[in-house]
Amino acid sequence: MNRPSLIVTPALTGPVNMAIDLTLLDLACAGLGPFVRVYSWAGPWISLGYFQRARTAIDEGLAGALRVGVVGRPTGGKALLHHRDVTYAVALPPVHELTRLSISDSYRELCQRLIAALASLGLEGTLGTSPEGSVDRGPAPCAAEVHIESIMVGSKKLVGSAQVRRGGAVLQHGSIPVEPPEAELIRCLEPPGFRAGRLLPGEDGDFVGWYRARTTTLRDEGCGASVARIQAAVIDRLSRL
Repeated sequence: MNRPSLIVTPALTGPVNMAIDLTLLDLACAGLGPFVRVYSWAGPWISLGYFQRARTAIDEGLAGALRVGVVGRPTGGKALLHHRDVTYAVALPPVHELTRLSISDSYRELCQRLIAALASLGLEGTLGTSPEGSVDRGPAPCAAEVHIESIMVGSKKLVGSAQVRRGGAVLQHGSIPVEPPEAELIRCLEPPGFRAGRLLPGEDGDFVGWYRARTTTLRDEGCGASVARIQAAVIDRLSRL
């Protein structure tokens, strides 16, 4: 298998970023690749999972007032805020060995490479698991949901990823938040009715506090690496596919 083709793009809008990732998947379906892309976003954006709708997943009015863009992802999962993060995408053609794995096993393989990238930055990450006895949070945002595609630092979620398969090819992309978002941006992720019965016992109903108690960023964890260094660490590990 050829080494991946590397694509590094500047900050772009949500629709352009998602169009590029879809193009890489199309190329992978045609037998080209693999491809590794590292990118960022022009301004704050919220990406919605393939089966989500803004009106049921986020505070659409607040997002509009704050000029936070909303874009659909070709992959599944839930609402994810992109703001001062490093985003990656991997597109694998059908002949790649990882495409023969189950979805959960391919997540593990790709996320282990991201964990190695974090280790080179001085952080100890672990794979997430679905907590035993977890409650159904409906449209709760992606960053606060813990599953096998999550990467944790301690008890908090750092990295979320999503995957889609088409014609035997695989596209996986995900976000590594560098700096913590402002409270106003976090509030955009609050889905309608979230406070009505979706909190754990003992929680006070403050969505921002709920979100921050479950998530973290590189800066929160004491990582002072530049964005360029973070991107280089991700590229180094994903380029070994």
